[in-house]
Amino acid sequence: MEVAKSKVIDFALPVVSFDLPILMQHPFTRHGRLWYYLSVWALIALTHTIALVQLYDLPWSLALTDALVFNLAFYGTGFSYWYAVRYINIEGSPSLNTLLTHTVGIGLLVTIAVYGTRWFLGLLFVSRPFYLDVLQSSLSWRFFLGILYLLNIVLVYYLIKYYTLVEEKTSAELNLKSLIKEAELGMLKLQINPHFIFNSLNSVSALTLSRPDKAREMIIKLSAFLRYSLSEDSKAKHTLTEEIAHIQHYLDIEKVRFGDKLNIHFEIAEECGNITVPNLVLQPLLENAIKYGIYESLGMVDIQVCCQRQQEKLRVSIDNAYDPEGVPKKGKGLGLKNVRERLHLLYGGQAGLSVKKGEQRFEVVVEIPDTGK
Repeated sequence: MEVAKSKVIDFALPVVSFDLPILMQHPFTRHGRLWYYLSVWALIALTHTIALVQLYDLPWSLALTDALVFNLAFYGTGFSYWYAVRYINIEGSPSLNTLLTHTVGIGLLVTIAVYGTRWFLGLLFVSRPFYLDVLQSSLSWRFFLGILYLLNIVLVYYLIKYYTLVEEKTSAELNLKSLIKEAELGMLKLQINPHFIFNSLNSVSALTLSRPDKAREMIIKLSAFLRYSLSEDSKAKHTLTEEIAHIQHYLDIEKVRFGDKLNIHFEIAEECGNITVPNLVLQPLLENAIKYGIYESLGMVDIQVCCQRQQEKLRVSIDNAYDPEGVPKKGKGLGLKNVRERLHLLYGGQAGLSVKKGEQRFEVVVEIPDTGK
């Protein structure tokens, strides 16, 4: 006889964490606002006391007790009314329903507070018939004051609620814009490596037949370059010194392709080394200079890279000679367009890229603000 094996079912309950949003918190408990709330009610209680003394000729101690009990009741009522305001959605509910809800709520709370304080004060001063007459005759203006108090408190609550919602929406919009900006920068950055890899693989293909040793060397350097690029993907910016070191990886590959035909001179001012620049911002510009300066040239081509700090900005100029008659067909201009768009996304109008094309010289100038970050 076989015994059926029972299956043990393990129910894993999800762990739910509850993070109270800003609007769930009482606005008077944040940023020291409770002291303002207390101060306002203290001023109201003092005014109430003086009014009772002046209008009804009550003793100061009696008037003060009346004012404290009455206003303390509305202090607590007004404080707790926030939770009603919190759960009434103006945007999702018709205005008539909202108005009716507050009318009923305020009327009910004022009635409870006024008659509750009348009952308590009546017990407290049962031996003072004159005061009991004053208490009974003042019910009408106590109702009026109670309604006025709560209406003002509700108005303040809605102003705070509206301001908080605007702040949250503004923050959400800024976060969304930041995410979109990062996505755009990521897309622009991803365009760089495939563009460069395509050209390098073409060169490797050509070298495999004529110079296989150089093809192998170029593949090794290309691998090192890509490994370095991928490791730096998470960094949006780094120092100019790091950018130049990164460019050297790229230039090692190009020197395998062009040998002594490629000659690059760097003139880097000492104060420029620690200025932060966008990652991979100069490599496309050098690639562009090599493309227009070497591809159709028979002799040695010099490329000048000059970096200076001028008026709180880093100025980088890449200058190369070119043969107007031997320049290859115009490409899509991906490199310059890519760099220009990245600079605009990162710095807005504070950074820029300009091109100066002479009869035999081609210069690209990049200006990046020294943000210190």
